[in-house]
Amino acid sequence: MRNLLKTKFIKRIALFLTIFLVILNLSVIIDTKINAPEGNNILLISIDTLRYDSLGINGCDIKNITPNIDKFSKEAINFKSCIAQSPWTLPSHMTMLTSLYPLTHKMDSPKALEKHISVDQSIITLAEMLRNQNYFTAAITEGGLVDSKYGFSQGFITYDDDIKTLKDGFCRLKRLLTKWRKKRFFIFFHTLEVHAPYIRTQYLEKLVDKEIINMDQKEELENFINNPQREKSVRRKLKDMEIFNKEVCKNLYLAGVKYMDSYFGKIVNHLEKLDLLENTMIIFTSDHGEEFGEHNKGAFYDLHFQGLFEVLIKVPLIIYVPNHDNYKGKLVTTLVGIIDIMPTILKYLNIKPIERIAGVDILGYVKNENNDEIYRCIFSETHHTNEVYMKAVRTPEAKYIKNYSSLYKPENEGFYNLKDDPLEQKNLANNSSEQYKELRNKLTEFIKWAPEFLKLKTTEFELKKEHKQRLKDLGYIK
Repeated sequence: MRNLLKTKFIKRIALFLTIFLVILNLSVIIDTKINAPEGNNILLISIDTLRYDSLGINGCDIKNITPNIDKFSKEAINFKSCIAQSPWTLPSHMTMLTSLYPLTHKMDSPKALEKHISVDQSIITLAEMLRNQNYFTAAITEGGLVDSKYGFSQGFITYDDDIKTLKDGFCRLKRLLTKWRKKRFFIFFHTLEVHAPYIRTQYLEKLVDKEIINMDQKEELENFINNPQREKSVRRKLKDMEIFNKEVCKNLYLAGVKYMDSYFGKIVNHLEKLDLLENTMIIFTSDHGEEFGEHNKGAFYDLHFQGLFEVLIKVPLIIYVPNHDNYKGKLVTTLVGIIDIMPTILKYLNIKPIERIAGVDILGYVKNENNDEIYRCIFSETHHTNEVYMKAVRTPEAKYIKNYSSLYKPENEGFYNLKDDPLEQKNLANNSSEQYKELRNKLTEFIKWAPEFLKLKTTEFELKKEHKQRLKDLGYIK
């Protein structure tokens, strides 16, 4: 009798637990549907080290270098004056995903490479904001200085930072888009394809035509680069062949841009195949540019961190807004920054932004026909090593750079009239004009303001062996 009562009791408990779990699952399903995000999807694509003028639509002198991006821009907004807040990967991407200046988030520092620091976890990232709105969030990156260890993974359900090639990254993105095509998602896609080492040889024939290299050198370099078991770096090989110069390096770089464009086309085609172009905002941009001897004679291979000239901090920014004819094929010349990407996305999705962000929504600039007249200051800095330390303020017409180190140009300080001198070849720092004084004062005020905007601290972490090797391969550490 006692065993029978015990058996009945166990069955009742099991039945109760079953009913409880069914109700719990139903409540989760109902809650997910009730609180499912109503806004469109977001796909943020960052092409590391992509110069503004390397795209066909932005004036590249190689014909048909980026046909897919050029075609895409006809359906989107092309921001013609977008400035990165740092000329190297780590601080620039942290700004992109937090809308905070490097002086605030503190990831632009020699400590980032020497002691390997992680961002303050109290910072609220774009991914966290969207995850709180029940978006499915994922990142597909090639790691390096966008590794999760630096704090980039905050807010992402999945953070895939072990991608080795653009092809690999595209395959994973393709699978994820197919899997999430009926969900609301935010995906951050990052590639180092254009970054050194430059391993695309499509345009070497042009160097032969210009007699910069000969046919034997072309074939030797192609065979070396196409060998997956290379025993030396591309830089070392170019030096050994005595063709380590800005013409050859830029040629290899632009071939990488061409290769990247082919995969961008594949991404857009896959979105179209899944009918996702109807409900997905696409932001195409870069974290910084690259120099090929425009200002420092020996700076033409992976030295983007060393200055704040336009070739280093002016980047593409193309935003596709689905089902908005008013945004198709628009050109915006108003000064903007990658610091504006986060607030622009939040405003578009009608998500109230947190108070402590430094960027602004820039879609409103499209409606302003006189956007040239909007006066705004954008700030940038680089503190990559103790020998490279500069800060700059940029307006629509001029730029002031303060150089705290003596390794690269400009010496001490630089002031450039960008309307008359867009290539920044004439330093007017000693002319004592009112505009020069105004920008110098604005930079001084910014340096005082930015660290106090949010009082944050970083945390050191130990670098794994494979991560250290990855940074060595990319030229970040020795």
